[in-house]
Amino acid sequence: MSGLNSANNYKNINSKNWIKWSANILILYTNYLTVLCFLEIYSIGLNLNNPIISKGLIMQIIAPYVKLGLILTIGLFLILIIRFLKQQLISAILSLLLVLFYHTNEKIPNFEGNTEIQDSTSISNVSFSILLKA
Repeated sequence: MSGLNSANNYKNINSKNWIKWSANILILYTNYLTVLCFLEIYSIGLNLNNPIISKGLIMQIIAPYVKLGLILTIGLFLILIIRFLKQQLISAILSLLLVLFYHTNEKIPNFEGNTEIQDSTSISNVSFSILLKA
């Protein structure tokens, strides 16, 4: 009997208007963060469009944003499926988790263990020092 009672409590909570509104707002904010993440990738790509900067370095700088964007996109897709199944409470909780994941994720690239990029940056530093002397 207690299982039936908790199912009724969940249905009552799930049907409240504030849950629906908060789920919709969190889904919109998650969508905004997803678009923002991909715009950051595009912006970084435009800013680093320079023949001196190697493609490997650009890929390493963009990699954390791509991973974050993919996680946000897959999560948003799952949240929208859950939302269309009329599970507002679950979609609100998952949206909140994605928002927290976005804001706590460090978007700093890891350059350890890649000597090719270290060599290319040292070459670019030498070329910049030559340009400064001229």
